[in-house]
Order: sequence, then C-alpha cells, then structure tokens
Amino acid sequence: MLSNVRGTHEHRYAVLNAHRYMLEVVNPGSKTTLLLDENGRFKYFFVSYAAWITGFQEIRNVIAIDGAFLRSKHPNIRKMVSTIYPASHYGCYMRHIGENIRNNFHNSKVVTHFYKAAKAYDRCEFNDHFNQIRDLVPKAAKTLEHIPLLCQTS
Repeated sequence: MLSNVRGTHEHRYAVLNAHRYMLEVVNPGSKTTLLLDENGRFKYFFVSYAAWITGFQEIRNVIAIDGAFLRSKHPNIRKMVSTIYPASHYGCYMRHIGENIRNNFHNSKVVTHFYKAAKAYDRCEFNDHFNQIRDLVPKAAKTLEHIPLLCQTS
C-alpha cells in the first residue's frame, strides 16, 4: 500500500510547518511562508532559497519590448526609453536574426555557428564560431557585422 511508504496526504500536510522550519535552519537566509485558510487548510507553501535571493540581486533589470512593435508602430518609444533610461540597451532578438540567416543564406551550418556564437561565454569562443561563419559564407558574416549599427543604442 502506497500510503504505508509515503504516508497519507493528511500527514504530509501536517508536517509542512516542520519542513518549513528545517529548510530555514539548513539554508540560512532563506525565506519560507506557509499559508493556511481560516479552517486551517493548506493554501500555499512558498520557498525562496538564500542562493536565489543573492543571485536575483545581481541580475540586470530588463524591459523587453518587441522590436517590430517599436519600429513599425511607435518609432519614438525607443528614443523615449533611452532618454528616461540612458544606460539602457536596445538589441535585436537572437531567434529573429537566426531565422533571417536561415531564410537569406540557406546554410544550416552558418545558423548553427550563429547560435553558438550568440551563446558564447567568452570572446575566444565567440570568435571561433564567427570565423567559421566568415569562412562558410562571407556575406553572412558581413551582414551580421552590420547589425549592431542598426539595432543598438546606449
């Protein structure tokens, strides 16, 4: 019988508060919340580990707006965002660029190297993949080199 192995649902809900306490003891700085309704029944159990809290404090704030929306319907939004947030960055979506490469240059190896270059963690890895693009289809590399001039503002 499965309840003999894992216990009953009632028992598991009954020990949630102890579980919450132990999570906070073994993960100092973590936050937990156990919410019960007015009848003492489970509503939700929230956990945020200290490592997550620390990590999220280091993340860059991002406001994402579809670039096609900016270009076609409201060209002044990009200007307004860069005025209000002078350190902001406007960039093209990797997936859209990858699809454009696939449609315009018809070379799956170039597309593969594009995605690997876009996801590279260091300049050396990026250069390796970009040089492969340049060797395979020089015109694709030339096109990619001009994208920052069209798609970025600081």
